[in-house]
Amino acid sequence: MTVRMKFTETDRLVIHGTAYRVADHGETGLTIFQHENPALTEVVSFDDMSDLLRTRSAQLQRGFYDRASRNVSLPEHCIGVNDLPVHVREEVLWRHRWCTALEAVCRADKVSLTRPAIAQVMESLVPRVAEMEAAARRGSKERRSGTKMEQREPPRPSTLLEWYRTYRSHARTIMSLVPEVHRAGNRHRRFTLATEAFVAQAIANYANPLRPTVAQTVAKTLLDLHAENRRRTASGETLLDPMSARTIRRRLSSLDPYSTYAMRYGPAAANRKFNIAENGDPALFPMDVVETDSWMIDLVTLFAQSGIIDGLSPAMRADLERGRRWVTLVIDKATRVVLGFRIAEKPTAQTSVAVIADATRDKSHIAQAMGCENPWPFHGGLNVVSADMGPENNNDTFRAAVAAAGGNVLFAPAGQPQLRGTIERILRTFGQQLMPLLVARTFSNPIDKGDYDAEGWASIGDDELARVLVTFVVDIYHDLPHEGLGGETPANCWKRLSDLYGVTPPPDGHTRRAAFGIHGTRKIVGGNVRAFGIEYTSDEIRHHFLHGHGQTVGIRIDPENIGWITVEIDGCWMAAEAVPAGFDGRSLAEWTDICQRLRFKHRKDAAIHEETIRAAFGKIDDIQRNALTRMGLTPHRMSAETLGRLESELFLGLQITTTEKVGGAGSSDKIGKGPNRGGNGNDGEPSAFGFGTPIRPKGGAPGGAATPPVEFDPEVDPDTPWTLEDD
Repeated sequence: MTVRMKFTETDRLVIHGTAYRVADHGETGLTIFQHENPALTEVVSFDDMSDLLRTRSAQLQRGFYDRASRNVSLPEHCIGVNDLPVHVREEVLWRHRWCTALEAVCRADKVSLTRPAIAQVMESLVPRVAEMEAAARRGSKERRSGTKMEQREPPRPSTLLEWYRTYRSHARTIMSLVPEVHRAGNRHRRFTLATEAFVAQAIANYANPLRPTVAQTVAKTLLDLHAENRRRTASGETLLDPMSARTIRRRLSSLDPYSTYAMRYGPAAANRKFNIAENGDPALFPMDVVETDSWMIDLVTLFAQSGIIDGLSPAMRADLERGRRWVTLVIDKATRVVLGFRIAEKPTAQTSVAVIADATRDKSHIAQAMGCENPWPFHGGLNVVSADMGPENNNDTFRAAVAAAGGNVLFAPAGQPQLRGTIERILRTFGQQLMPLLVARTFSNPIDKGDYDAEGWASIGDDELARVLVTFVVDIYHDLPHEGLGGETPANCWKRLSDLYGVTPPPDGHTRRAAFGIHGTRKIVGGNVRAFGIEYTSDEIRHHFLHGHGQTVGIRIDPENIGWITVEIDGCWMAAEAVPAGFDGRSLAEWTDICQRLRFKHRKDAAIHEETIRAAFGKIDDIQRNALTRMGLTPHRMSAETLGRLESELFLGLQITTTEKVGGAGSSDKIGKGPNRGGNGNDGEPSAFGFGTPIRPKGGAPGGAATPPVEFDPEVDPDTPWTLEDD
């Protein structure tokens, strides 16, 4: 299914180091041109652009050329909030809480933006922000009473007013709140050269990017009137009627609000400002506004995987722990399409981030793994993410992830679920249409439940629950007429609106790793960086190993594609490719499963040849791969603690020998070029899009996701090159 992406004229595409801008959209693709040389254009299909954004060669910087947001003076390599040092990021998120709290109070109580007015509401702002701060620090962990928690001193009213004015004037960009950054723009603006027209022209001059104040516009209009009348007196013409300052102010207040704001601050800033409404966040196109929430499922399940349950006797099955799981879900407000969900023991920040990440990627492989008839292709880039004030959402991890992915979190006021009615209705749909189909369901109250023994009827495990939910969403809910859409189905509504308006493009591979990836640090050893038993390298890593100071670098890993990672060298994040072939497009779950199988079979060996790995990937049948995919939606997926344990146990001492190492471990070319390495990380990649340095195609290249498996069976081949190497 081709998704019509929605780019804007303020977006920047960096492809192989060259900056591009979007010139036009077509039915099947878009036209882009080089920023430095507008005469050079390229026509790219939406399918090719979707593939390109998943590679390490492309970056999408949304709103880069936005006049309002680019006034923020930051280093070129500092793109998102996750690129800031930890202490700076915490400061920025703290300031953002104050700005959003002030904005909510101003909307609700009609507070004017003056120091005296803000000083009066500070008493109500302090406990509100303190509660948000405490919830963010506490997260989802249970803490004992009396636990000490640090609290920041609140800002002065004048300081808060300065923050909020800066935040608003920069299109509500969170990066505008970075401390010690010079704020561009003269707050005491002078008039531009006024037009020589009369009142209408003078008032229209208020709506221009130099942003004259109302008082300045009124004064200038009066001067223009007097000057025009003096000229007419000298020439004997009829004088203009005098106009009072109050009349001019009334004329100014009658100007169209949206058009005026768009002319003064730019279209992007106007769209953000007028997305904020007291009755919720309006949505025009797919991915314009997404809502997320958590719900305790009205069903008692067995806390185990179905494969384990099937092998147990009835007596042993009766002893299994059982209860109700939580589901965290995200839905598109404009189309009512479900963009993703995760089943959890309880809502956490990690679960909320994971479900938002699912909203930005195609989930058709999940639908296929669950045996669905329909695909699940709905995804795109983030704009507004509407969430409640639960601890799984009101924390720095969730805020930073959404901001790094290009979105903006808006929290609905507590106790007003009607402002997030879309997500509330889909959860009610689950309870009313799906739960009655299942035994072991619970009920909304003890009267409805009666003496029904829900726990006694519990029979399905976590992966079966995930399969039921995915099947209901993909094959039933998306194709049912929806009352909120006037009888249109969510799937058809997505197609219609995406054809009409387009869809915001999803995050590129670099942004995805920054926002949703696994973050950590590693040491450069032998010109390579090692993570989860895989060595990664690039020209920059090898150069830093030989000539740089400090061999510890930051890394970011996408668990859905471990073929390449990003590495921080001297403050800049760069792509590094896996040295062994065959990892492109492979998930960390697949790699972990293969390592466990091969480690068990060859316990005494520490090195695995890359062809053995490639053969193992090829020998994973659809049942096992689908099982791993299903497990990713359940509480049994790999947590941060599990990943840490795997690093210290499963991958400890694991060596992957490539073709150049066969015959012994004494290869001296520790930083030489391996089979997946080129001179600049992209050599030998045939051009698929015509953007200078070529791009690897979908198949046929070393390390590509579509590389055919080697005809090799480690179970019967006696010459398997297993060696024992010291780590």
